[in-house]
Amino acid sequence: MSKDPFKTRLEIAKKKVLDKENRKKHNPSPIGNAFKLSTELVSAVVVGTIIGFILNVIKSAKKMQK
Repeated sequence: MSKDPFKTRLEIAKKKVLDKENRKKHNPSPIGNAFKLSTELVSAVVVGTIIGFILNVIKSAKKMQK
């Protein structure tokens, strides 16, 4: 007995979808890399600024107590 034609087409379609998903995961576009890099740099600067501000406030508060 041969397989049902619908099941065969369904298997082929699933393989095509998986292949497309794998290609997208392993080959990001250059614009995507640029956005990722810029976002990471901006977030690092923001986090560093916040940490520096908090440390500065703590340090200046200790100076005022003396």
